[in-house]
Amino acid sequence: MAAGSESNCFFFYLFFFSVLRITSALRCEDISVQNLSRDWHFLLGPKDSIIAVCVHGGELRLSRLWASVKVMLKFEKTEVQFYEAESCSALNPANKSWASVFQSFVTSRNVLDQIMFSYSPFKTSCFAVDLIKERQTVRVEASLRAIDWYFPVTFLAGLVIFYNAERLSRNALFFYSSGVSLGVIASLLILVYILHRLVPGRGSAYAILLGGWSFAAYLIQFTCGHLKELMVNQYQWVIGYLVIVGTISFCVCYYRGPVTSDRGLDLIRWMLQFIGLTLLYMGTRSDVVSFGLITVVLFSHVIRSSGILMKIFPKTWISYGVYYFFFPPKHKFLSLEEYALEGAEETSRALEDLREYCKSPECDTWRVVSRLKHPARFASFVASGQHFLEEEVKKYEDDPSGWMTSDSDGSDGEPDDRID
Repeated sequence: MAAGSESNCFFFYLFFFSVLRITSALRCEDISVQNLSRDWHFLLGPKDSIIAVCVHGGELRLSRLWASVKVMLKFEKTEVQFYEAESCSALNPANKSWASVFQSFVTSRNVLDQIMFSYSPFKTSCFAVDLIKERQTVRVEASLRAIDWYFPVTFLAGLVIFYNAERLSRNALFFYSSGVSLGVIASLLILVYILHRLVPGRGSAYAILLGGWSFAAYLIQFTCGHLKELMVNQYQWVIGYLVIVGTISFCVCYYRGPVTSDRGLDLIRWMLQFIGLTLLYMGTRSDVVSFGLITVVLFSHVIRSSGILMKIFPKTWISYGVYYFFFPPKHKFLSLEEYALEGAEETSRALEDLREYCKSPECDTWRVVSRLKHPARFASFVASGQHFLEEEVKKYEDDPSGWMTSDSDGSDGEPDDRID
């Protein structure tokens, strides 16, 4: 019993010191954002089999909200794998970049002879390079870009999409363009699904399905990273793919037609607003600033939708011209029944106001009567409010078309079909 306990303790200590040795052997080269006033580089290897680098960010500055720390790695050979973590001690093979998994299957030997990492200037980020087959010299170049144009473009795109979600959800051009774009991207996923259905055996099919999504995602990243090279060397295939898939996507969108139901438009609007907020979050290097900007945008949207400022503040506190410029009121379109009902109510209200004016001392009665063709009808209207004769009412009930106004050429359509 004691011998077994001693053996277990021995293996435990052996495992502990082995892990401690592996952890301590991984030494990280430090890059400080404070020292990146100019571009600099250094060489690592070839004595180490795993090369680790940590980028240490600085304090939060508004001038660096759109900045990026660019780290470029250049290799002599491409048989490498990448690991990323938030600290040097957390670097382990479980965090290896998924792009390296498919490198040996879909890329040539010289595709990944260099790779660039983009990190926040406010956080600590680490990565390691595992030299799989043989050790080599790795050139590391680091620089601080004051403005990484990805972030301001993403931020402005989020603002535009969020505040124009209502208009974009009803725009036919946006419907077709977004449909074609989604069709071009989703065609890779559809191809993966077809392969999944054709492969015999449930295990093999699920392997194709699960691995295919990552493979499609890698192809999208690879295409974006090497778009210039593809357009120059393989432009025939790129143009053919875009034309064929884009045409099919446009035909599907044209056959289905734009969304017309209110619930469908609401779903599209909410989805666009969510995309806009997501782009706003991705538009800065600071999570705190991003959440603050999202809060301000949502608050302004609530104010714009409810018009609460016009109810709270007195008229002398805020300029209506400025308010309506930044927060224009939303227009509600009336249905045919609502139009007829509102027209009848407004007509009755206007006639009643006219009667009250004619009864008031402000009205010059004799002057008005002298200009009327039928003074008796005017007097009856002022006294009782009746402004139609019984013969006119009966004639209108028999044939109302003669009482409707229209253009001289009759180009305004058929009024009988629009009014009951």
